Amino acid sequence: MKTHLSALAVLLSLLAGGRMAAQEQPLPQPLATAADSLTTVQAVPAQQAVQTAALQQLGQPAMQPIGQPAAQQSVLPAVAQPATIVESATYYVAAPQMDRAERRRLRGQEFAARIDSLVRSNRYCFRAHTMRELPDGAEHRLYADFYHCALAADHVELYLPVEQSAARFVEVLNFDSMSVRDYRASRLQGGWNITFAVLHDDALYRVDLSISTLTGEAQLTLLAPHVAVRYTGALLP
Repeated sequence: MKTHLSALAVLLSLLAGGRMAAQEQPLPQPLATAADSLTTVQAVPAQQAVQTAALQQLGQPAMQPIGQPAAQQSVLPAVAQPATIVESATYYVAAPQMDRAERRRLRGQEFAARIDSLVRSNRYCFRAHTMRELPDGAEHRLYADFYHCALAADHVELYLPVEQSAARFVEVLNFDSMSVRDYRASRLQGGWNITFAVLHDDALYRVDLSISTLTGEAQLTLLAPHVAVRYTGALLP
C-alpha cells in the first residue's frame, strides 16, 4: 500500500512540473502577424509613389525615399567664350594678277579720282606751303600750317599772308565772304583750273587755282587790290 502511494506522489509531482514549464514557454507568433508586417513594409514604397505623383502635378520636386541619399545636382559655372579682337585697317588691295607697274598706275588713277571728287563737291581747302609776290618777289616757306583758302557751299574763307615789295611788310588777309562770283571749274589734261572772285569790304579779290592730278601740287594766284601773290600747296578736304 505504501509503495503504491509513493509512486502516485512521484507521478503527481512530474505532472505539476510539466504544466509549469509549459506555462513559462512563449507562445509562437501566428502567421497572420508576419504577413501583416510584410504588407506594412511594402506599403511604404507605394505611399511614397503616390506622394511623388502629387508633388509633380503641383510643380514641386519629388521627395527622396527614406534611407536613400538625395541626388546631388552639380551646377557648372557658365564659361564665356573668349572674345576675338579684330584690328581693322584700310590697305591698298590690287588684283593678284597685276604686276607692280599696273599697281602703281592704279594708285595714280585713284589719287586723281580723289581730287576730282573734291573739286566736284565744291567743298575743299587749299593749304598754302610757300608764297611769292608777283612778278619777281622772293619765295618764302610757310612753316605755319593754318594758312588756307577754303571754299564751302555758300561762302569763302580766306586766311593768307601777303607781302608788300617796297617795305617788305607782311600782313595777313583774314575774312569770310558770302559773295562769290564767276565761279568756274574746268577739267584739263592732268588737272583742274578753278577761277572765281570774292567781294569783301567793297574790294574785289580774284582767285586762280590750278591743281595737278598727277603730282597733287596746287598753285593759287591771289589778285588783291594792291598786291598779287602766288602760293603753292595742296588741296585737302
